[in-house]
Amino acid sequence: KIQENMTKKNQQLAKEGGNPGADPFTKKKEPAKKDRTYFEKHTIGILTIPEINVHLPIFDETNTVLLEKGASLLEGTSYPTGGENTHAVISSHRGLPQAKLFTDLPKLTLGDSFYIEINGRTLAYQVDQIKTVEPTDTKDLRIEKGQDFVTLLTCTPYMVNSHRLLVRGHRVPYHAKEVQKEVQKVSENKRFFLYGLLAACILIFLLLIYLFRQSFKIRNRS
Repeated sequence: KIQENMTKKNQQLAKEGGNPGADPFTKKKEPAKKDRTYFEKHTIGILTIPEINVHLPIFDETNTVLLEKGASLLEGTSYPTGGENTHAVISSHRGLPQAKLFTDLPKLTLGDSFYIEINGRTLAYQVDQIKTVEPTDTKDLRIEKGQDFVTLLTCTPYMVNSHRLLVRGHRVPYHAKEVQKEVQKVSENKRFFLYGLLAACILIFLLLIYLFRQSFKIRNRS
């Protein structure tokens, strides 16, 4: 039933040509605190980006409260249910001290993949376009005939937030085994990085001990 309602709304949106709403980061809404039930009520899916270790709830509307907890669907864009003539725009913050969210989104490159779990299905998207635009520029967020797009949107540059970073993906076949390999590859890369960092710390520590001993010997001689 939920899938059917979302599909109907997407079809209606496609007929109207799509009308991306106001910029999610300048729109003013009441930042009231909400309980767990509120977030569960507005959660429609899960966004996973293995390359940058992101796993966030997708909310069905955008406001300051939801943007601090996950990724939000931009008003006037399609639900991320897939299918021709759809273009979902999913936004989230960068640089929050209490949450990572889309902080590492600029690290994505062409060909990277992200995944959306919604209504018991998993949809795969491959990054095919990365752009930086003015907050009022929405032409790249519109529906394109016959296309199945999802765009990830956040503020840029970091801590300046004068522009918007758009990372668009087109729908590709979903293969669970490939996703597992991708997740494993990212985990291995992180493990190697941690090993390298640990080795560097040990070397620095040993160097400090050596320098301290040399300094001690010189002082004793004098």
